[in-house]
Amino acid sequence: MKTEAIVKCYQALRGQEPFSLTAIKGEQGNRTVYTAQISFETLAKQFSLVPTGVLPPYLKLQRELAKSRSNKIKRYVLENEDYIFPEIIAVVENLSVVEVITGVVQLSVPAEAFRYLVDGQGRLGAIQALVNENPAYNCHTIDIKFVLSSGVAADAQLFADINSTQAGTNSSQYVATDSRESINNFIKVFVSQSPLLGDKITFERSSVTTSSSLKEVWSANQLRSFVLLATGLSPALAKSEFKSEERCSYWSGYFNAFFREIASRHADIDAVLSCSQDINQFRKESVIPTSVWLKSFGVVSKILMMHAIETKAPNIDWSILDGITNIDFSVKNPEWIGRCLSMQGKFEDRSYNHLAVAAYLLKGARISLPDVVVNAESKVQESRAQLQLEISR
Repeated sequence: MKTEAIVKCYQALRGQEPFSLTAIKGEQGNRTVYTAQISFETLAKQFSLVPTGVLPPYLKLQRELAKSRSNKIKRYVLENEDYIFPEIIAVVENLSVVEVITGVVQLSVPAEAFRYLVDGQGRLGAIQALVNENPAYNCHTIDIKFVLSSGVAADAQLFADINSTQAGTNSSQYVATDSRESINNFIKVFVSQSPLLGDKITFERSSVTTSSSLKEVWSANQLRSFVLLATGLSPALAKSEFKSEERCSYWSGYFNAFFREIASRHADIDAVLSCSQDINQFRKESVIPTSVWLKSFGVVSKILMMHAIETKAPNIDWSILDGITNIDFSVKNPEWIGRCLSMQGKFEDRSYNHLAVAAYLLKGARISLPDVVVNAESKVQESRAQLQLEISR
């Protein structure tokens, strides 16, 4: 049954006609490999995705393609004239190789040979869509490495080896290296110029855990989330907002003022932002050096902005923040249970948690809170009442 399934799968992966490429010959481990440039047109015509539902579930030659993945790659190409792709890797049943000069060969893949990608199916899906919609992409090329099939087990191991050794860029590293999204450019400039956050943000880690020994407090992607929450902008709207130097200057000034104001109202916040005390002490004992704390203050920041707009005030009313002076930010404060801490004392960092924490931070503020914040507070109280009821039974 297994053999029949493999034969059926390979049959679906054979071509309709042969094709040839000029390639560079190389040695990797005990394999001879051939690397070439293949046109989008040839790739789209000569390669197919491994059919789903044919092989038994324990036998995998290729990752199943998520349509959203190929759509994202396609958008990337369409939106960026200077797009670039890493190489794709193909397993082929057999090859005809003629050496042209030392190390350079004319490589031919016969029509009857099965072929498939062990790495690059998302790019294949995107490229097939691109050439179908716009023939101008036919002549574009991508690097392709050919590896001769050594049997289904060895070929599957090739897939495993490639995918187990790849280290993807984390979200903070993406913020650091990306220059297309204007919000990422804003964050880099803001951090480099901010007197309070300048050395508090890591662009290397996606998060800073309670066991971390880093001097930084939060990560770049966590700050990005804060910015989106504080401005109320979607990622799409943020692209246009942060393209404007004037708007970037405005938001930079506002965020610096915001952190300065909250630091002036609580000794622990000031200690974290001014580095006057060991950050490792706070990591174990406080909610301040956490992602959920930062994002919750993003919600608070937006509420301050909305209040100023609704009341037509010329400036932000920072006195709304006065209530945080008496808040206990230690993890021992039972108020965090059900807001950002689970009953087991584990931090939770979802949209609900940001709203529930913001509701507590602004509990004494004499302003009208958004319905989503009011509802989050109601949910906190309801869950506590339910817990008390269960305990009393």
